[in-house]
Amino acid sequence: MSTFSSPINARALLRQAEHLLRMQRFAEAEAVYTGLEQAFPGDAAIMNGKAVLLNRTGRTDAAINLWRNLQARHPDMSATFTINIGLAQRAAGQVVEAIASFEAALAAQPGLFDAHFNLGATFLAAGLHERAIAHLEGAAAARPDHARTAVLLAQAAQGVCDWARVEAATPLLATETARAEAGQPCAITPWLSLRLPLGRRQRLTIAATAARSYLAVARPDALPPPSLTGPADGRLTIGYISGDFRPHPLMHLAAGLFKRHDRNRFRIHAYPVNRPDAEAARILQDGCDRVTGLDGLDDRAAAAQIRADGVDILVDLSGPNRLMRPGILAWRPAPLQMLYLGFAGTMGGKLHDCLIGDAVVTPPEHDSDYAETVLRLPGSYQINDCDQAIGAPVTRRQAGLPENGVVYACFCSADKIERAVFATWMAVLRAVPDSMLWLLGGAPILQANLRAAAEAAGVAAHRLIFAGWLPKPEHLARLALADLHFDTGTYGAHTTGSDALWAGVPLITVCGDGFPARVGASLLQAAGLPGLVCADWDAYCRLAVDLGHDAARRDTLRHAVLTARQSALFDTQKTVRHLEQLYEEAWAARDVAPAAAVSRL
Repeated sequence: MSTFSSPINARALLRQAEHLLRMQRFAEAEAVYTGLEQAFPGDAAIMNGKAVLLNRTGRTDAAINLWRNLQARHPDMSATFTINIGLAQRAAGQVVEAIASFEAALAAQPGLFDAHFNLGATFLAAGLHERAIAHLEGAAAARPDHARTAVLLAQAAQGVCDWARVEAATPLLATETARAEAGQPCAITPWLSLRLPLGRRQRLTIAATAARSYLAVARPDALPPPSLTGPADGRLTIGYISGDFRPHPLMHLAAGLFKRHDRNRFRIHAYPVNRPDAEAARILQDGCDRVTGLDGLDDRAAAAQIRADGVDILVDLSGPNRLMRPGILAWRPAPLQMLYLGFAGTMGGKLHDCLIGDAVVTPPEHDSDYAETVLRLPGSYQINDCDQAIGAPVTRRQAGLPENGVVYACFCSADKIERAVFATWMAVLRAVPDSMLWLLGGAPILQANLRAAAEAAGVAAHRLIFAGWLPKPEHLARLALADLHFDTGTYGAHTTGSDALWAGVPLITVCGDGFPARVGASLLQAAGLPGLVCADWDAYCRLAVDLGHDAARRDTLRHAVLTARQSALFDTQKTVRHLEQLYEEAWAARDVAPAAAVSRL
C-alpha cells in the first residue's frame, strides 16, 4: 500500500505539506501534494493546498483556475475558494478583480468575516477609508475579538480624522503593544507603529515580532553562497529593491539618484518587486545598468536571482510597506543589506545590516533603539531631485483660494493629522483672523469631520479649504501660493516637507522623539533654516501667529527659502557622492570580517 493511500497517513502528510509551505520549502511541499493528489484525486483540502502552493510560487493563473474548478465541484465551499482567488488577485496587483471576488463571496455568504475583512483591508490600502470602515465594521461584528480588524478599523478612522473612534481603540492598541513587548505576535504592523504615538523602544519591539516571522522561514544557506571578496575590477554592484517604483513619494525623491552614480566605481541594478509604471520604468532603464523585475518569483527565487547577479550591497528603499516583500531580505541575497529612505524606522531584526539616517533623525543617543547599525549622511538623509519641475504660476483664484488673507497649508495625508495638532492649528487661525487653512482634499466624510472639528474649536468651517489632486508639477506651482506650511506631529512631513521648501514655502516643525517626527527638522537644518525648528508646540503656535501678523517677515523668510534651493538639501549630486562614500566605507568594514555582522561602522 502506498504511503499516500492511507487516510491516516494522508492527514499527517497534508499537515506536513502545509508546514513545508509555511516554511517556503516549496519543492518538498509540491512533492507531497503531488503524491496526495494521485492517491486522493479531487480532494478539496489537498487541491486547495496545491492551489495555495501554485500561487505562492508565482503560478497565479494556474492557482486561480484550480480554485475555480474547486468552486464548481464543491459549491458548499465556494465562498472560501472565492476569497482565495481574491487574495491571489490582490497579490498580483489586480485590485479591481480582487474586490469583485471578495464582494462575490460576501453576496454568496452575507456576513462572512473573511470577505468583510479583506474588502476592508483592500479599500484601506487604496485610500478609500469610508468604504474600508464599513467593511471592517462588518468584520468586527462577525468576530468582535479579532485584534487585527480592530487595529485596521482604527487606522481607517485616522485616515478620515475620526478621532473619537481612534481614541476608543487606545486600550486595544496598548494591549497589542504590550504583546509585542512580551515577545508575542502583535496586530500592529511596523508601518502602522510609526503613525502611533509610541516610543522608539516600543516600535523596535513591534518590528522585531514582524522580523521573526520573516526570518523563521528563510534558509539563506540553501542558496549558493554570496561572494564576500568583492568585485575583481573594484566596481561595487549596488542593487536597489523597492515596491515603490511607481507614482509614489519615494520615486519623487529618488528620481535623480540612479543616473548620478559614478559608473567607474559602481554598477547599478534595480529590482522592482512589482511592475513599475511607465515613468518609473523609464527612469530606471535610463539610470541603471540592469533592471530585473521580481514579480512572479517567490521570496527564495527572488533572493537567488539577486545573488546570481553578484549584488554586493542591496539597498531596500521601501521597508515593510504593503507592496514590498521583506521576506526576500530574510533570505540574505546580498553580503551587505541596507534600509534607506522609504521607511522611517527600524525593521527590528537582521533583515538589514545597516540603516541610513543622519544626525537629526537618528542621533547617536538613539542607536540602541535600532536593530540595524545606523550610518549617517551629512546634512539630511533625504535625497531630493534637483531636476523636479514646477508648473506655470497660478493665481489664488485659479487655486480656489480667497484673494486676501494669510494661507496656512498642510498637504500631508490626513492620517498624519492628530487631534492635538489640529487644535494647535485652530489656535493659530483664531489668533490670525484673516487666515485660512489649506488642506489636501479627500472623501466627503474627511472634510465633514475636519470642518466639524473647526467649528467646535471656534473657527468657521469655510476657513478650511480643500485642494484636489493635481500632477506633481502643477501641485508644486499652486503650493507656492501658501504663506506657511504646517508640519504634523507623530509622523511629520517627509516628501511633503521638501516639496514645500522646493516650492518656496516656509515649513515650521517641532523636532519630535522618533525618526518619523524628526524629518522636518532634518530638512530645515540641511536647508540652512534652523530657526523654523521649534522647541515645542507652544513655540510652534507662537511662530505661526507672529508670521501671520508680519507680512514683511514672511517676505524675508520666503526669500530665504527660495535661496535654499541651492542648499545641500537639494544638491542631488553631492548627496549621491556622500551615499557612494558611505557604501564604500561600509563594504570595507564588512570585507575585513565578512562572516560577522557590520559592527565596526
